[in-house]
Amino acid sequence: MKFCLGLLKYYKTNLFGSKWTGKVVFLIMTPFTNTDGGVLIIGPASVAEENTLFCPLVRELKSSKIELQIDKELEYNETQKETEFKIAEELNCNAKKVGDNSFVISFKEKGNYVKSDLNIELDLEQSIKLGTKIYKVVGNIDLDIEPEKIGVLQMKLRKKMAFFKGMRRNI
Repeated sequence: MKFCLGLLKYYKTNLFGSKWTGKVVFLIMTPFTNTDGGVLIIGPASVAEENTLFCPLVRELKSSKIELQIDKELEYNETQKETEFKIAEELNCNAKKVGDNSFVISFKEKGNYVKSDLNIELDLEQSIKLGTKIYKVVGNIDLDIEPEKIGVLQMKLRKKMAFFKGMRRNI
């Protein structure tokens, strides 16, 4: 099974091209069990305490469809000018249900950003209060990802294109 930590970068488009706004949303695409999985968002206010994140569930998926979802996100964002989806890390994992609403995601090899196994538990109190499923993710995930370094070639290409467009405007 695959686990994916991705990021969605937002761009502001105008007549002269697009410029990165500095906004980044992190996504976790993970299996919960051998059959079920989901897409979770790590927003700016998600970090509650050290090694604990509160993440709303965006979409429920079958575990077997996670790789397909990753491919569809990449394909969809190729046509978008306002967003860009990048994979920060994709890891092989095993998912196990340990309680009614709790799961353990264990990794065969740790990654650069996901540095420990993850415990994921449905937070019923927050879910009822906010009206959506909120999962508590406990584990060492390094979110000090520099979005500029993911997809560096594309960013350099965009900067060069902007430079040459600017030259044409000045002639």
